[in-house]
Amino acid sequence: MSLQHSLVAAMMCIVVASADGQNLGIRPPFPLPRQCPSFSYDAFYDFQNNVTTTNPNVQELGGFTGSGCSRRGVLKLLLAPAVTDPGRRRVLVDLFMDGNPTEWVFNLGDSSSNNGYAGDADTQWWDAEVQGKGRTFAGYLSDNGGSGQAFVVPNAYSTRQTLIVGDGHITWIPDNNNLINYYNNPNLFALNGQHDDRPGPSNYDLFLGINRVVSQGREGSGVCKVGIKFLPEF
Repeated sequence: MSLQHSLVAAMMCIVVASADGQNLGIRPPFPLPRQCPSFSYDAFYDFQNNVTTTNPNVQELGGFTGSGCSRRGVLKLLLAPAVTDPGRRRVLVDLFMDGNPTEWVFNLGDSSSNNGYAGDADTQWWDAEVQGKGRTFAGYLSDNGGSGQAFVVPNAYSTRQTLIVGDGHITWIPDNNNLINYYNNPNLFALNGQHDDRPGPSNYDLFLGINRVVSQGREGSGVCKVGIKFLPEF
């Protein structure tokens, strides 16, 4: 099975398993494995009901502010090399929204100072990021890739955006449907400890801004719940 097919199969298992038994009308493009793995998030944040499940590999940076679907904060996601922890080679980020995502809804990037549109104030050479602004989902390559726009998808989601991110690739499913997207580029996410010439160190980390960018100054609303699940290589 190809990498793309493996990613899609894993995502379909996870999306179905995390839907609390609801019939979402999801139709995978090929048969799923007979036995999908049991599923639970490693970390979960329910801002409407003030319920949190923490994990040592998901760190809150600076705490959260606001309430409900306008609660804002940044999470540091600690992936790992295969020799250290083969179960943290990829990560699933599940974003549940209120149907009215506004302005800077989420920002997932390689740099601790990502602030949208490929910017990070030169903290990292490997500083790729994806962003949700309103209902538009877009990705930007790292400085190593010229900081160009990798993709842009208008009207991409309304109530849910499920992402799987690994070294150099991202897969996403919006709004619990069968529109499965895959993009790969060696200058997207650098999660193999690639050498970095900028002040920021080489690492295996990602940063998730919720209802804001990772850095400061750009905020939004609409994300009500977030689930994080670390995954192995497929």
